Amino acid sequence: MTMQKKLYRQTLNIVYYCFLGICLLSSLQLKAQKKEELSYYNMQLLQKADGYFNAGDYYNALPVYRKILKKVPLDTTVILRIAECYKELNSFDESEIWYGKVLYPDIELSVDAKHKLNYAQVLTINGKYDDALYWYKEYYFTNATDPRGIAGIKTIENLNRLYYDTMFYVAFPAEINTVYAEFSPVQYNNGVVFVSDRPKASVSGSDKGNKPSYTSWYFSDMLENGSLDEPVRFNKKGKIKTSLNEGPVVFYDNYSKMIFTQNTNIKEKNKSPVKVFPVQIYSAVKIDEDHWDEIKLLDFCDSSLSYSQPAITSDGTKLIFSSNMPGGFGGSDLYMSRFENGIWQEPVNMGEKINSKGNEMFPYILSDSVLYFSSDGHGGLGGLDICYVPLDNTGQLVNLGFPVNSQGDDFGIIYDKDGMSGYFSSNRTDSKGRDDIYAFRIIRVSLTLKIIDIKTSAPLAGAEVFSISGMDENLVGTTDQDGYCTVVIPVSKEIKIRVKKEDFESQVFTFEPMKYKTENTVVVPVDDTRNVVAELPEKVNENVLYKVQVMATRQPATSREIKKKYKGELPVIMNYEDDWYKYTIGEFYTYSEACECLSSCDVADAFIAGYINDTRVSIVVAKSATNEMDTCQPVIKTKPNRKR
Repeated sequence: MTMQKKLYRQTLNIVYYCFLGICLLSSLQLKAQKKEELSYYNMQLLQKADGYFNAGDYYNALPVYRKILKKVPLDTTVILRIAECYKELNSFDESEIWYGKVLYPDIELSVDAKHKLNYAQVLTINGKYDDALYWYKEYYFTNATDPRGIAGIKTIENLNRLYYDTMFYVAFPAEINTVYAEFSPVQYNNGVVFVSDRPKASVSGSDKGNKPSYTSWYFSDMLENGSLDEPVRFNKKGKIKTSLNEGPVVFYDNYSKMIFTQNTNIKEKNKSPVKVFPVQIYSAVKIDEDHWDEIKLLDFCDSSLSYSQPAITSDGTKLIFSSNMPGGFGGSDLYMSRFENGIWQEPVNMGEKINSKGNEMFPYILSDSVLYFSSDGHGGLGGLDICYVPLDNTGQLVNLGFPVNSQGDDFGIIYDKDGMSGYFSSNRTDSKGRDDIYAFRIIRVSLTLKIIDIKTSAPLAGAEVFSISGMDENLVGTTDQDGYCTVVIPVSKEIKIRVKKEDFESQVFTFEPMKYKTENTVVVPVDDTRNVVAELPEKVNENVLYKVQVMATRQPATSREIKKKYKGELPVIMNYEDDWYKYTIGEFYTYSEACECLSSCDVADAFIAGYINDTRVSIVVAKSATNEMDTCQPVIKTKPNRKR
C-alpha cells in the first residue's frame, strides 16, 4: 500500500469517527448513504444529476454530484459517480483520484464489481499497469464469468506482444489538428472528411477563446507532398443540416452516396429535466458538388435507441454500425444490416467473437474482406484499442498494437488506396485537442516461404508460421497444399520465425529481409520429429516430467500474489527461464496425471509444460516420449473457488 493510500485511509478513519461519534463500523465497512437519508433538496439534486448521467451528459452531471457531496462527504455512491463522470469525460487522472478515495487494496467495501473494472481500465490508461493488474484480478475473482477480467490480466502479463508492431508502423499527428476535437476521418475524392467541434466561425480552429460548437463535417484536400490542406466546411449548401451534432460518415458508389450519423431531436411526451437526443443513421444522395439531398432515416432505426459510426462494403449491400440495441453482449455492439429489396433489413448482432461485455465501436471495412473496429472489452493498452478480424468472422481477432494503439482511446482507422498508409483518431497524451487525427505508414515487405521436409524435400501443407519478438510469438500464416506461405516482415530488421507442424520438429529461423527480393522464395527445411523420438534412450520415461504452470511474471511475485493465483495444497515452485519467473505445481511422469492436476487447480490460464532431462520441450515431443500421443487436452475450469 502506497504512503498516499495509507495517509488517506488514516484521514478517512478520523473524519468518519468524528462525524458519526459512536458508530461501530470501520471505514473499511463504510456503506453508501441511503437516498432516503438525504434531504428533500438533495434528493432533487440527485434526481437531476442521475438524469444527466443516464442521458450520457456527464459534463452537466459532474457539478451537481459535487454539490451533493459537499452535504454528504462520505456518500460512496456519489463519489463513484463522480469517478465515472471523469472517466467518461476522458479526465483519467481525476477519475483515478476519485476511485482511489473508495477503492484500495484489502478493502471489504460492498460496491458494484463494475467499479473495480472501471478502476483497472483507468489505471491501464494512466500507464499504472501493476496497480491495474491488481484490480483486474479483483474484478475477475468477483465476476469470473466476464471475460474482460481475464483479458485484462493476460494483456498486462503479456504486454510485450502489443509492442511487436512497432517495427511495422510509424504514427504521427496530422496537420489539421487543433485545440478542439478532430476524429473519424474517411476518404472522399482526393482527401478526407472528418468530424470536429471547432467553432464554426473559425474553421481553422485557431481561436482558443471560443467554446467548442456542436460537431460538424469538414473536408481537407490531399496535397502533392502527402499532407492535408487547410480544412473547409463540408456540405455547406446541402440539406443535411441540424442544430445538433453531425457524426461519423461513410461514402460509397464512387462517392455519390453517403450514410451518416446525426443527433435527432425527439419530443418526449413525458416532461423531463434532461433532454435526450438519440443518435440515428441516415442516408443521402449526391445531387451535385457539395449538395446532398434525398435524406432518409434508415428503415430499422428506433428513436428510443442509438445507432452510429456506419461502415459499408463497396457494393453498398452490407452495413456495419455500433448500437446499444437490446439483446447484445455489452454496452455497444457491432451489428450488420443487408440492403435487400430496396430496404435495409433488420440488423443482426455480429456475435460474441467480435462483441464483448465492453463497447465495440467505429467499424471500418478494408477491401470488403477485413473488419477493423475499436473495443475496450478484448484487453489492450488502455481505453479503446483498434482490432481487426476477417469480415466473414472466421479468423482470429488481432489487436493492432503500438504505435497505432496507445494508453488512450484509439479509434476510427482508415487505409489509403495503397493499403500501406492511412489515418486514425486518438486522445493519447500528446494529442493537441481532446481527440486528434494521426497519420500512419506501414514499413514492411512481403516474403514468400516454402516449407519442406528436410529429408524428402516434399512440401508441407498446413504448417504454421509464427513471428518471434522477444518471448512472444504471433501466428502470421499457414502453408497451402504446395507448402507456400507469404508473410509480411519489417524493412531493415532481422526477423525470427518458428515453423510448427504435427510430427515435425518446431524450429526457429532468422532472416534479414534486405537480403531477399520480394519476388524471391525462401525455402525452409524442417525435420521429422518421429526420427528424433526414435533416437531417445530406451528409459526416456524416467527423464520426462510434466508440470502445471500457473503463472509467469517479469519480476518475482509476492507470496500474496501467488496465493491469489493458486489456492491449492501443492507447493509452488519458481524457475527462472528465458527472462521470466515461472511458477509451477506438481511433477508428473505421465501427461494424464498432469491433466488431472490441471483440471482441479482452478487457475483459468494454467497449462502443462513438458521437460526432458530438466530441459523444457514441446508437449508433442514429451508426449511422444511417454507414448501418450492420443491423450486429449482436458477442459480447463474458468471460475476459481474463492471465498470472499
